[in-house]
Amino acid sequence: MISHSLKDWLLFGLGGGASGAFCGYSAWSVIEGWSAIGWPSVQGEITASSITSTPARFGNDYEPTVTYAYSVFGITYTGKRLRFGDGQYSFRSSAQRRLAPYAVGTSIQVHYHPDDPSRCVLVPGVELRNYVQIASSGAFFLLAVGLLTGVLH
Repeated sequence: MISHSLKDWLLFGLGGGASGAFCGYSAWSVIEGWSAIGWPSVQGEITASSITSTPARFGNDYEPTVTYAYSVFGITYTGKRLRFGDGQYSFRSSAQRRLAPYAVGTSIQVHYHPDDPSRCVLVPGVELRNYVQIASSGAFFLLAVGLLTGVLH
């Protein structure tokens, strides 16, 4: 039996927990992204479009953000999701490319959940990065569990 210090338990426990949570979120994004392919869609309009910059360890992270309006059965909704699992980018140019088709006033197709029209997305489906996120966060989770249980030492 391997004994671990409190520091080890905190490090591996918190790291493993965070990795496991991110792996779960990434898996949810893949499931939602695939299911959104079959959702009905309506015409909507972009009402706001911008890039949010936040300080990061090595520069800034850039997040493309959009707001759009759409109506389903006479009720108007507002959405903000571009794609399930989409997030921040390390390069401003990447965020700008993602945001390019979504200028204010642009008419867009909005895919909405048939049972809850307030749940919506502009681009259904998933990207390779979603699977990479699952694999990498899952690997870190398994590494942390292996180190804590003594399987890996």
